[in-house]
Amino acid sequence: MQSRRWRVSLGIGLLMVFVPMWIISAEPREMTSRYAIADVVDLVSLGVVNVTVTLPTARGRTTGLTSSGSGFIVTNDGLVLTNDHVVTGAEKIKVTLFDGTEIDNVELVGTDAQSDIAILQLPEIPYLTGLPTVSLGDSDQLRVGEWVIAFGSPFAVHLGTQLSVTAGIISTLNRNIESGGMLYREFLQTDTAINPGNSGGPLVNLEGEVVGINTAIIPFAQGIGFAIPINRAKSIMEQLLTHGKVLRPWLGVNVTGVSEATAEEQGLSQPRGGKVTGVLRRSPAEKGGIRVGDIVIEINRQIVYGPQDVSHIISRMDVGERAVIVILRDGYRINLMIEIEAEPVS
Repeated sequence: MQSRRWRVSLGIGLLMVFVPMWIISAEPREMTSRYAIADVVDLVSLGVVNVTVTLPTARGRTTGLTSSGSGFIVTNDGLVLTNDHVVTGAEKIKVTLFDGTEIDNVELVGTDAQSDIAILQLPEIPYLTGLPTVSLGDSDQLRVGEWVIAFGSPFAVHLGTQLSVTAGIISTLNRNIESGGMLYREFLQTDTAINPGNSGGPLVNLEGEVVGINTAIIPFAQGIGFAIPINRAKSIMEQLLTHGKVLRPWLGVNVTGVSEATAEEQGLSQPRGGKVTGVLRRSPAEKGGIRVGDIVIEINRQIVYGPQDVSHIISRMDVGERAVIVILRDGYRINLMIEIEAEPVS
C-alpha cells in the first residue's frame, strides 16, 4: 500500500514538473507560427526587384510609355530572372532594388518566348557589390496544399514600385494553359493573389526557397494564378546562358487520337495511344523507323493514353537521350530505340 502511494506521488510530481515545461515550450512554437510568413518575407525580399520597360514607337523613337513587372536576383553579380512577356519589345529596361535604388541600362541577356523566361544582367556599379540573392528550391518536391508566398510590385504604375506579398497554397500541379496561341505546360496553379505587375516575381515556399515564377492569371476567375516551376526555369536559364537558345527535345511526328475501329483493328481492348498521321523528313522518328499509321502506346515504359502524352513525355527528355518507343503496327507490338534530337529552329 505504501509502495502504491509512492508511485502515485511520483507520478503527480513528474506531472507537476513536465506540465510547466510543456507550457513554456509551447510558447515559442506559437510565436514561430505567427511570424512564419513574415520571416520568409524578411529573408527573400532583398533579392526581389521591380522591372520597368520603356516602349518604342513604330518609328523607333521612345514614347515614354512604360510597363512594369517583377524579377529576382539569382547571382551576386546581378543576373535577374523574370518573364519574357515583361520585357518583350523593350527599348530600355530599368530595375529598381528593394531599397529604391534605380539601375538603368539593364541588359537583356537571353529570352525564350515559348517558356516565358527572360534573363537580365545588371551593369557593374562600384557601390553595388555582393548583391542579395534568392535561394532556388526544388519544384519537383511541391505538394498540393503547401503554403506559398508571391512577391512582386502589382500595379506599380499606380501604386509605385514598393514590394508587396500575398500568400496562399499550391492548388494543383502540372496545369496546362493556353494563352496568345501558345500552350504552356506543367504550370503550378495557386490561389495566391497574383496581379498585373507580379509577373516575373518569385513564388516562394515557407523555407524561403523560390519554387516558381509568377506568370499568369485568369482575369474572370478568383483564386486562380499560375507560375512556372523553378526547375524548368533553371534548365531554361542554363541553356540560354550556355547556348544562347533553348534546345528542345524533338521526335518529329504528328499524332491524333485512336478511334474505336482502329483500336479494334490493332487488338486494343479500348482506344488509347497516339496514332501517327505524319512523320517529318529527316526527323528522329523517320530515322528510327516510325511510319504513318503506327500507334504509339508506350515511351520509356510510360503508357501513352492519348496524343498529348507523346509530346508531354518527349518534352521531359534531354537532347541526345535515347527513347524506347513501343508501337503497334498491323496488330504487332514493335519496340524502337530512337535518339532524341534538338528541335530545328525555324
